[in-house]
Amino acid sequence: MVGRLMAAAEAGDLEQILECLAAGVPIEATDSRRNTALHVAAGNGRWEVLEYLVCAGANVNARNRYGATPLHSAAYSDTSGTCTAALLNAGARINVVDADGWTPLHAAAAFTNSTSMQLLQSAGADPEARNSYGFKPLDLAFFRRLLED
Repeated sequence: MVGRLMAAAEAGDLEQILECLAAGVPIEATDSRRNTALHVAAGNGRWEVLEYLVCAGANVNARNRYGATPLHSAAYSDTSGTCTAALLNAGARINVVDADGWTPLHAAAAFTNSTSMQLLQSAGADPEARNSYGFKPLDLAFFRRLLED
């Protein structure tokens, strides 16, 4: 059933989410990487599912095996900024670090996600934070840009 919950979060299938939760799957159930359905929804831009899970009590600061939160997941891939904004509005910790010292701003910068970068900076993300390798978010954005050119 947990696999079904994760697949529904990835696909944005709110009906399946509701069925899984009604069948007793905990909202904080995790996959093999300890991602919650909120991590999965955030990482796949499924803002409707994300909004439902947040309203239903999902922990916006849950950590996966690597210490990443749903905000990290959104920052990597949420090009519209909808999931990032929703998580920030729900109280997600903005300067939380994962196992490699990455903040959500590092994640957004590394994947040149300018919308999430702007949202995170406007919300007070620390642009001077250094990850475990000594890199600031803008260092990662610069390196990514070099690789793309």
